[in-house]
Amino acid sequence: MKNSGWIALFTFAAFFLMLGCGGDKGAESTPGTATISFRSDPAEFPVTVFVDGEELGTTPCSYKGDVGEEAHTLSAQAFGETQAFEAFKIKGSTDVVFSPAQFGLWLATGQVRDLDNEPLEGVKIEAMNNSTAIASTLTQSDGSFELYILKDFTSSLRFSRDEYETQTILILEIPETGADIRLAKIVPTILAITSNPSGAEVWVKGENLGTTPLLLTDLAPGDYEITLKLEGYEDWTQTAVVRVAETTEVTGELVALPNLFEGFVNGREWLFKMSNGGGGKILIDVNGDELVITVTDVNNYKVVGRVLNPYTGEVEFKMGASTFTGNFDPKTQTWSGTETTGEVTWTMTLSH
Repeated sequence: MKNSGWIALFTFAAFFLMLGCGGDKGAESTPGTATISFRSDPAEFPVTVFVDGEELGTTPCSYKGDVGEEAHTLSAQAFGETQAFEAFKIKGSTDVVFSPAQFGLWLATGQVRDLDNEPLEGVKIEAMNNSTAIASTLTQSDGSFELYILKDFTSSLRFSRDEYETQTILILEIPETGADIRLAKIVPTILAITSNPSGAEVWVKGENLGTTPLLLTDLAPGDYEITLKLEGYEDWTQTAVVRVAETTEVTGELVALPNLFEGFVNGREWLFKMSNGGGGKILIDVNGDELVITVTDVNNYKVVGRVLNPYTGEVEFKMGASTFTGNFDPKTQTWSGTETTGEVTWTMTLSH
């Protein structure tokens, strides 16, 4: 990019160039030398200067060299945009002022507040080229912002912050006095799930999302079938209707399952018949989750097993190399299960 009006400032000649960056370094000239001072307007607009391909510093900078006919290349960079200028010769001391316009930049300004007119700090402002962000900044504590942008390549500004609705405005809609942006706080869509008692697993669409009490805030509006699972209780299922910007509350009143072994009398002799034709006499003792079977017909042979679930009657025991799992219901006096070694399904009927 070129700016012929600004380049006219560089009809200088130089034989040798020396760098002085920051403050007044190199500001005084001696006979046969001249100083070029570079600065920016506004002063907060940083410009990095390159002479003969070498980075010499950021404004304000001054350059002192011998007056002569040697041509030097000059370029400058601001906010990622580089401007190349015609070669120059140092003729005498002068000041050069850089401005955003020379780099095709425009300063977008404004303030971001909420709907209660309170300034919002930390709002991200992005200069958008269609759907691509090409520059960004954050608002200050008073909600104000400044962002240098390539106006010809920026279609809009996007304003975003957590818990607030994102807003986008076209560059053409920004007044000269600056943008006045109001962001509305997002009203979350919440599904609050509790149960009595608490600690139940929450299943939605075949996925375990956690245990009660549970707040779900990332669900899209719609109908959801919720199933609560807690050991010792019947599964509880209900459909919840989730609406935008509303809190839907669901409470599952869980019904306790009966403990099949509650009141079970240990030490009683049972007669059993197997579906495979076997049978005999056994004693059944249940102590907590321990299950002991004594085969009285075979020299009081004892088999120790476990009660896996007292509410469904699921039990497990080993006999020799075989492991048996099944369900024992002392109230109906039935016991059915599978021998895992031989994949043999069996049923045992009990009686006194």
